[in-house]
Amino acid sequence: MAPPVLFDEIDERFQIARSTIPGAGLGLFAKIPLAAGERLMIRGLAIHSGSIADQCTAYADLYKIRVGPYLVIPRGFAGLINHSDDRYNLDRHLDDTCGWLVTNRAESAGEELFYTYSEFAQNQFPSDQRSP
Repeated sequence: MAPPVLFDEIDERFQIARSTIPGAGLGLFAKIPLAAGERLMIRGLAIHSGSIADQCTAYADLYKIRVGPYLVIPRGFAGLINHSDDRYNLDRHLDDTCGWLVTNRAESAGEELFYTYSEFAQNQFPSDQRSP
């Protein structure tokens, strides 16, 4: 049996703070100015959709991100990005090996980062915890 995998978040471009969305809790913010096209890897545990592992991690269904043929339960910064339909400044991109959240415009230090959640995830959150 393998021991648990140690995970540390070390990307110094980002910081955690109270979200600008009332009631949403924490969010992810740019710690430094970010240029358009900067990437944040979606790091986490990859599982097959519909598998026993998917069923065992149902507690994380709201946060699972589809990356190619897998669902990824994000760890670290990618798991703290809140939803916005109109203020999103991150797009999801896939390559052959993993998923990325990529800035779609330049952002100043201190700006909260958002991307648009799947329709399933959006329907799980109360409307007062969604970005205006």
